[in-house]
Order: sequence, then C-alpha cells, then structure tokens
Amino acid sequence: MDRGYVKLWRKILDSGMLQNHVLWAFWSWCLIKATHREHKIMVGFQAVKLQPGQLIFGRKSAAEELKMSERQIRTCLEKLKKTQNVTIKTTNKFSIITIVNWPTYQQTEKQNDQQNDQHATSKRPASDHKQECKECKEEDILSGAQEVLEYLNQKTGKKFQKLGLIEARLNDGATVEQCKAVIDHKARDPGFKKKYLDHTTPFRPGNFDRYLNDAMAVESKTNKPFDINDLV
Repeated sequence: MDRGYVKLWRKILDSGMLQNHVLWAFWSWCLIKATHREHKIMVGFQAVKLQPGQLIFGRKSAAEELKMSERQIRTCLEKLKKTQNVTIKTTNKFSIITIVNWPTYQQTEKQNDQQNDQHATSKRPASDHKQECKECKEEDILSGAQEVLEYLNQKTGKKFQKLGLIEARLNDGATVEQCKAVIDHKARDPGFKKKYLDHTTPFRPGNFDRYLNDAMAVESKTNKPFDINDLV
C-alpha cells in the first residue's frame, strides 16, 4: 500500500544515532508518523491542528508500537530534545512532537519546483491542483482506515483485513478518532472479543451513527475523555 515516504539524509551517519538502535528506531518512527501537510485531526472530541512535521504523541502507544518500554521512549525523547532534533508541547490530554527543520530536510521535489519557479506554478491548470487534492484525500482516507483496522484488531485480538466500510465512513466525514471511539464504546461489553465475529457491523451507516451518539452521551455523562491510544 502506497502511504508516501520520508527522506533520510546521509549526514545522519555523522550523528552517531545509527549506533544506538533504540534511538534510531524511535527517530525513524517519529519521521514516519509526522504529518506531511497541514490538517486537523480529532483527539477524543477535540480538534487539533497539526503543521507539517508534527505528530500526536503518547508514551504508552509509542512503546506498544515499537515494542519498547515507556522508560526507553522517555529516554529517547529526552535525547532528541537535547540534540534539538525535536521539540514537544504537552497539554493535560496529549502531547505534540515537532520535528525541527522538517521543511529543510523533508521538502519534496514538487515544493522545490514551486519555490524556484513561482510564476510557472501560478499558471498551472486548476484541474491539476484539484487532482492533487483528490489524491491527498484518498491517501489520507486509506491511511486512516488502516489505522482504524489495526486498532480494531488490537482490541479484538483478531486479524481483520477488509477496509471497505471503514473507508466509507471516513469518506462520509467521520474521523479516525470517532471510529476509535465507537470501537472503545463497543469494547465496554464484557463479551466484546468473544461476540465480535463480524467487524463490519459497527461501521454500517445506521449502526455507526447510533454507536457514536451513544459514545458521546457516555462521554458527556461521565465528563471523562476516552482513553484513545493513551494520549497523555
């Protein structure tokens, strides 16, 4: 599946990072997880605007994805902060990591062309720009659907592979975090893993809206944010 790429500059050989395999894995993870363009995501029910080179961060979720301890994650983050590779902004609900100098090292060839020839860029047909936007949206939806499916498999302990209905809900305007909130809501059922034989059920149009409303009602009643990826 094509989900884009990041650049690795050869000057990294001079940093000594490659000799620290744990640090290198964490740094690579940050680069891959960082967004490549400005957009908003939902964290729980809060809209968060990310700039290129930023990612939502949680120690627990990072440790799970990288098969490391939370202590190792914390040590790696402190090292990258000390070397000025990243900065981090923490709120009472989540943290945002910013890759320092992201525009310098991750600038695309397309962006270079735009900066070197502004006049030519301004004359590009509107249809080209629309096609680029469409492709970006399709890539984001596919990436988001895969993230939701992985989250569902983690919750159920199963290995579902079909993305169709999840993609459909994202196309309808649902967010990745809303999909996760629905999964979390259904996971409150003690028999969730045993009964959960058909992963498409929560994402059918009528079911999804109902489950999401139920999840929001629980959120409003308890006044407690959902534990999504442990974003603290």
